[in-house]
Parts: sequence; C-alpha cells; structure tokens
Amino acid sequence: MNESHPRMDVIPFESQHRFMATLNRNTAGQSVIYLKGAPETILDMCQWQQNADGRQPLDKTYWKQRINDIATNGQRSLALACKPAPGDKNKLDFEDVKSGMELLGLCGIIDPPREEATLAVNQCQQAGIRVKMITGGPSADCRCNRSPDGNRQRQRGLDRKRA
Repeated sequence: MNESHPRMDVIPFESQHRFMATLNRNTAGQSVIYLKGAPETILDMCQWQQNADGRQPLDKTYWKQRINDIATNGQRSLALACKPAPGDKNKLDFEDVKSGMELLGLCGIIDPPREEATLAVNQCQQAGIRVKMITGGPSADCRCNRSPDGNRQRQRGLDRKRA
C-alpha cells in the first residue's frame, strides 16, 4: 500500500485517544483517511458503514453486538474506518477524524500474554495465590480470557459500571 497509496501524515496511536489515523494518497491524487482503533472510540467517529449493498447509515446496535461476540470468544476487537479527504491535503488533524468516518468492519485478534507474564502467573498459582485478571476491555472480554497456556477460560467478569 505504501507504493500505490503513500502515507502523507499520521496521528500515532496513544492510549488516551485509543486510535491511529493515516492520510494516504493514491496515484490519481485522491486522498483517504484511514483509522484503526478501539471499537467504542471508532464507532463514535462513524456515521456510515460499508456492506455488500454499499454505504449505509451506521447501525451502532448491530456493531456493539458484534464487538460483544468477539469479546465473548476471548478476542480483542479492532475497528477499521475511512473517509475521503481533499486531494491537496497534506496534514492530518484530530478534527479530520472526529466525525463522518465510514466503518469498514471489525476484526478479532488473539492478544497472547507475554512470556514473563505467563511465568509469573504460573509461579503465583504454584505458590497458592489466586490470580485475578483485570482488563480495560469490554466486560465480555473479562468473562472469557485465555489462560497462560493459551486455552480459553471462562471466568466471572467484573461489571465495569460497578467496578
């Protein structure tokens, strides 16, 4: 994509914003803003969704259910969106991505624990310490997390509204 759609500018990922954005231009001089990040954040920036029938108004209820489905399977979700930009645009600002984005879809990814985290959890369990996982993700993600050996493990999750 870098050769056919070179990157003109970027808003790098920062945990406080929970997304990353790029401004790319194709060989015909058309510019597109691409966005990826936390689905809850990206959904708030989108007005549209893309499906087999083309561009349609965003159905937030549908997408929130899909996010929950992904989390229930023990995966982290990532949302992808885009929107056209003026061809002469060279600088990307937060205002450019604040609204009017078109949701392209979601993907679920397995985010395995680092080796040292797995070792620490195993050592704690061998010492008789009960290990609790705390996550900033959706509550469904709390209920279905992977154990240190990579197997899915259902647990009673925390209700983020009460926590």
